[in-house]
Amino acid sequence: MAKSAGTTLNGKLASEFERVCGHKGFSYDAYQFNKRLDDSFGGKKKSYVSASMNTGDAINKLKKNFNRGRVPFDIMYEIGFEQCQYISLETSPKRWDKVTNSLPPSLLPLELHVPCRDPLSHLMSMCNYKKHIFDCDAADFKEEINHCLVAMSRFDKVAFEQNPDIELKCFEATPIEPYIEYMSHRLQSKKTVYPYFKRDTNKPRDKEKECIWQNEEVQNQVITHLRDMESYFAWCEDCLGSKNDLLV
Repeated sequence: MAKSAGTTLNGKLASEFERVCGHKGFSYDAYQFNKRLDDSFGGKKKSYVSASMNTGDAINKLKKNFNRGRVPFDIMYEIGFEQCQYISLETSPKRWDKVTNSLPPSLLPLELHVPCRDPLSHLMSMCNYKKHIFDCDAADFKEEINHCLVAMSRFDKVAFEQNPDIELKCFEATPIEPYIEYMSHRLQSKKTVYPYFKRDTNKPRDKEKECIWQNEEVQNQVITHLRDMESYFAWCEDCLGSKNDLLV
Protein backbone atom coordinates (compact mmCIF):
# COMPACT_ATOMS: atom_id res chain seq x y z
CA MET A 1 0.00 0.00 0.00
CA ALA A 2 1.11 3.54 -0.68
CA LYS A 3 2.74 5.38 2.23
CA SER A 4 3.30 2.23 4.29
CA ALA A 5 7.12 2.19 4.33
CA GLY A 6 7.26 0.01 1.20
CA THR A 7 10.19 1.86 -0.38
CA THR A 8 12.38 1.41 2.70
CA LEU A 9 11.27 -2.17 3.38
CA ASN A 10 11.91 -3.29 -0.19
CA GLY A 11 15.19 -1.39 -0.37
CA LYS A 12 16.57 -2.73 2.90
CA LEU A 13 15.54 -6.32 2.16
CA ALA A 14 17.15 -6.15 -1.29
CA SER A 15 20.30 -4.70 0.26
CA GLU A 16 20.65 -7.35 2.97
CA PHE A 17 19.15 -10.56 1.54
CA GLU A 18 19.30 -12.69 -1.59
CA ARG A 19 16.52 -13.32 -4.12
CA VAL A 20 14.48 -10.20 -3.36
CA CYS A 21 12.69 -8.90 -6.46
CA GLY A 22 10.91 -5.60 -6.02
CA HIS A 23 9.59 -2.50 -7.68
CA LYS A 24 11.88 -0.59 -5.31
CA GLY A 25 14.90 -2.80 -5.87
CA PHE A 26 16.35 -6.22 -6.62
CA SER A 27 18.98 -8.10 -4.63
CA TYR A 28 21.30 -8.74 -7.56
CA ASP A 29 22.15 -5.08 -8.23
CA ALA A 30 21.45 -3.48 -4.83
CA TYR A 31 25.11 -3.30 -3.78
CA GLN A 32 26.21 -1.13 -6.70
CA PHE A 33 23.03 0.95 -6.73
CA ASN A 34 23.37 1.86 -3.04
CA LYS A 35 27.08 2.52 -3.50
CA ARG A 36 26.46 4.89 -6.42
CA LEU A 37 23.87 6.81 -4.39
CA ASP A 38 26.24 7.01 -1.42
CA ASP A 39 29.09 8.19 -3.65
CA SER A 40 26.84 10.89 -5.10
CA PHE A 41 24.92 12.02 -2.01
CA GLY A 42 26.49 10.49 1.10
CA GLY A 43 27.89 12.94 3.58
CA LYS A 44 26.19 15.86 1.87
CA LYS A 45 23.57 18.07 3.48
CA LYS A 46 20.96 17.00 0.95
CA SER A 47 18.32 15.49 3.24
CA TYR A 48 15.87 14.33 0.58
CA VAL A 49 16.85 11.87 -2.14
CA SER A 50 13.83 11.01 -4.28
CA ALA A 51 13.11 7.39 -5.17
CA SER A 52 12.16 8.56 -8.67
CA MET A 53 15.29 10.62 -9.27
CA ASN A 54 17.06 10.33 -12.61
CA THR A 55 20.22 8.39 -11.78
CA GLY A 56 21.58 7.78 -15.27
CA ASP A 57 21.69 4.00 -14.88
CA ALA A 58 20.57 1.62 -17.64
CA ILE A 59 16.94 1.50 -16.49
CA ASN A 60 16.78 5.26 -16.07
CA LYS A 61 18.07 5.72 -19.62
CA LEU A 62 15.15 3.60 -20.85
CA LYS A 63 12.46 5.24 -18.69
CA LYS A 64 12.55 8.67 -17.08
CA ASN A 65 11.83 8.73 -13.33
CA PHE A 66 12.63 5.01 -13.03
CA ASN A 67 15.95 3.50 -12.00
CA ARG A 68 17.47 0.39 -10.41
CA GLY A 69 15.74 1.35 -7.18
CA ARG A 70 12.41 1.95 -8.90
CA VAL A 71 11.93 -0.76 -11.49
CA PRO A 72 9.01 -0.66 -13.98
CA PHE A 73 6.65 -3.63 -13.84
CA ASP A 74 7.20 -4.53 -17.51
CA ILE A 75 10.92 -4.96 -16.85
CA MET A 76 10.20 -6.98 -13.70
CA TYR A 77 7.80 -9.19 -15.65
CA GLU A 78 10.33 -9.65 -18.45
CA ILE A 79 12.98 -10.75 -15.94
CA GLY A 80 10.50 -13.18 -14.40
CA PHE A 81 9.81 -14.16 -10.80
CA GLU A 82 10.83 -17.83 -10.81
CA GLN A 83 14.05 -17.25 -8.84
CA CYS A 84 12.51 -14.83 -6.35
CA GLN A 85 12.09 -15.71 -2.70
CA TYR A 86 10.44 -12.36 -2.00
CA ILE A 87 8.43 -10.24 -4.45
CA SER A 88 7.49 -6.64 -3.68
CA LEU A 89 5.01 -4.83 -5.92
CA GLU A 90 3.16 -1.55 -5.63
CA THR A 91 0.35 -2.44 -7.96
CA SER A 92 -3.19 -3.70 -8.46
CA PRO A 93 -4.58 -7.20 -7.80
CA LYS A 94 -4.72 -7.75 -11.58
CA ARG A 95 -0.94 -7.55 -11.78
CA TRP A 96 -0.61 -9.96 -8.88
CA ASP A 97 -2.82 -12.30 -10.93
CA LYS A 98 -0.34 -11.88 -13.78
CA VAL A 99 2.52 -12.82 -11.46
CA THR A 100 0.82 -15.93 -10.10
CA ASN A 101 -0.22 -17.00 -13.59
CA SER A 102 3.42 -16.78 -14.71
CA LEU A 103 4.73 -19.07 -11.96
CA PRO A 104 4.86 -22.88 -12.00
CA PRO A 105 2.56 -24.67 -9.52
CA SER A 106 5.56 -25.73 -7.42
CA LEU A 107 6.08 -22.08 -6.37
CA LEU A 108 2.47 -21.48 -5.38
CA PRO A 109 0.60 -20.31 -3.42
CA LEU A 110 2.12 -16.96 -2.58
CA GLU A 111 1.80 -15.47 0.89
CA LEU A 112 0.96 -11.81 0.34
CA HIS A 113 2.19 -9.61 3.19
CA VAL A 114 0.00 -6.51 3.41
CA PRO A 115 1.50 -3.60 5.42
CA CYS A 116 -0.81 -1.86 7.88
CA ARG A 117 -0.30 1.37 9.81
CA ASP A 118 -2.08 3.42 12.40
CA PRO A 119 -4.87 4.82 10.17
CA LEU A 120 -4.44 8.44 11.23
CA SER A 121 -0.69 8.44 10.80
CA HIS A 122 -1.17 6.69 7.47
CA LEU A 123 -3.65 9.32 6.31
CA MET A 124 -1.38 12.18 7.39
CA SER A 125 1.48 10.64 5.43
CA MET A 126 -0.77 10.52 2.38
CA CYS A 127 -1.80 14.16 2.94
CA ASN A 128 1.86 15.09 3.12
CA TYR A 129 2.54 13.26 -0.15
CA LYS A 130 -0.36 15.06 -1.84
CA LYS A 131 0.75 18.37 -0.28
CA HIS A 132 -2.68 18.79 1.28
CA ILE A 133 -3.12 20.36 4.71
CA PHE A 134 -5.93 18.48 6.44
CA ASP A 135 -8.57 20.90 7.72
CA CYS A 136 -9.93 19.87 11.13
CA ASP A 137 -12.64 22.54 10.84
CA ALA A 138 -13.92 21.26 7.51
CA ALA A 139 -17.66 20.68 7.13
CA ASP A 140 -17.05 17.41 5.27
CA PHE A 141 -14.26 15.15 6.54
CA LYS A 142 -14.90 12.67 3.74
CA GLU A 143 -13.93 15.34 1.24
CA GLU A 144 -10.79 16.11 3.23
CA ILE A 145 -9.91 12.41 3.29
CA ASN A 146 -10.46 12.09 -0.46
CA HIS A 147 -8.00 14.94 -1.02
CA CYS A 148 -5.34 12.76 0.59
CA LEU A 149 -5.96 9.13 -0.34
CA VAL A 150 -3.30 7.59 -2.59
CA ALA A 151 -3.52 4.47 -4.78
CA MET A 152 -6.13 2.70 -2.68
CA SER A 153 -6.94 0.43 -5.64
CA ARG A 154 -3.83 -1.59 -4.76
CA PHE A 155 -5.90 -3.42 -2.15
CA ASP A 156 -9.06 -5.27 -3.08
CA LYS A 157 -9.97 -7.97 -0.58
CA VAL A 158 -12.53 -9.58 -2.87
CA ALA A 159 -10.15 -9.68 -5.84
CA PHE A 160 -7.35 -11.17 -3.77
CA GLU A 161 -9.64 -13.79 -2.27
CA GLN A 162 -10.72 -14.82 -5.77
CA ASN A 163 -7.13 -15.76 -6.57
CA PRO A 164 -6.57 -19.27 -5.12
CA ASP A 165 -2.80 -18.77 -5.36
CA ILE A 166 -2.70 -15.87 -2.89
CA GLU A 167 -2.95 -16.06 0.90
CA LEU A 168 -3.41 -12.69 2.63
CA LYS A 169 -1.34 -11.87 5.73
CA CYS A 170 -0.82 -8.56 7.51
CA PHE A 171 1.87 -6.88 9.59
CA GLU A 172 2.40 -3.58 11.39
CA ALA A 173 4.62 -1.64 8.99
CA THR A 174 5.96 0.99 11.38
CA PRO A 175 8.42 0.69 12.88
CA ILE A 176 9.94 -1.51 10.17
CA GLU A 177 12.50 -3.34 12.33
CA PRO A 178 10.20 -6.14 13.62
CA TYR A 179 9.21 -7.10 10.08
CA ILE A 180 12.84 -7.00 8.89
CA GLU A 181 13.70 -9.30 11.80
CA TYR A 182 10.81 -11.61 10.90
CA MET A 183 11.99 -11.88 7.30
CA SER A 184 15.62 -12.36 8.33
CA HIS A 185 14.69 -15.88 9.46
CA ARG A 186 13.09 -16.65 6.10
CA LEU A 187 15.51 -15.13 3.59
CA GLN A 188 19.15 -15.90 2.84
CA SER A 189 21.53 -13.23 4.12
CA LYS A 190 24.03 -11.78 1.69
CA LYS A 191 27.73 -12.39 2.17
CA THR A 192 28.55 -8.85 1.06
CA VAL A 193 26.25 -5.96 1.92
CA TYR A 194 26.39 -2.31 1.00
CA PRO A 195 24.17 -0.43 3.48
CA TYR A 196 20.83 0.73 2.19
CA PHE A 197 20.94 4.35 1.07
CA LYS A 198 17.66 5.94 2.08
CA ARG A 199 15.49 7.36 -0.67
CA ASP A 200 12.15 9.00 -0.16
CA THR A 201 8.78 9.45 -1.78
CA ASN A 202 7.64 12.04 0.80
CA LYS A 203 9.10 15.28 2.02
CA PRO A 204 9.62 15.26 5.83
CA ARG A 205 6.41 15.77 7.81
CA ASP A 206 5.95 18.47 10.42
CA LYS A 207 3.62 16.63 12.80
CA GLU A 208 3.27 19.65 15.08
CA LYS A 209 1.37 21.37 12.27
CA GLU A 210 -1.05 18.46 11.84
CA CYS A 211 -4.19 19.61 13.64
CA ILE A 212 -5.67 16.12 13.91
CA TRP A 213 -3.45 15.18 16.87
CA GLN A 214 -4.99 17.93 19.02
CA ASN A 215 -8.62 16.90 18.54
CA GLU A 216 -9.79 13.48 19.72
CA GLU A 217 -13.32 13.96 18.36
CA VAL A 218 -11.95 14.64 14.88
CA GLN A 219 -9.68 11.62 15.19
CA ASN A 220 -12.60 9.32 15.99
CA GLN A 221 -14.72 10.68 13.14
CA VAL A 222 -11.89 10.34 10.63
CA ILE A 223 -11.11 6.76 11.68
CA THR A 224 -14.79 5.84 11.25
CA HIS A 225 -14.87 7.43 7.81
CA LEU A 226 -11.68 5.64 6.75
CA ARG A 227 -13.13 2.26 7.71
CA ASP A 228 -16.36 3.01 5.85
CA MET A 229 -14.75 4.50 2.76
CA GLU A 230 -11.91 2.05 2.12
CA SER A 231 -11.97 -1.70 2.78
CA TYR A 232 -8.21 -1.67 3.35
CA PHE A 233 -8.51 0.16 6.68
CA ALA A 234 -11.31 -2.09 7.94
CA TRP A 235 -9.39 -5.19 6.82
CA CYS A 236 -6.21 -4.07 8.60
CA GLU A 237 -8.14 -3.42 11.82
CA ASP A 238 -9.56 -6.96 11.68
CA CYS A 239 -6.30 -8.61 10.66
CA LEU A 240 -3.84 -7.03 13.09
CA GLY A 241 -3.71 -9.18 16.22
CA SER A 242 -5.40 -12.11 14.47
CA LYS A 243 -3.91 -15.47 13.37
CA ASN A 244 -3.03 -13.79 10.03
CA ASP A 245 -0.86 -11.15 11.68
CA LEU A 246 2.73 -12.19 10.88
CA LEU A 247 4.20 -10.49 13.95
CA VAL A 248 1.86 -11.92 16.61
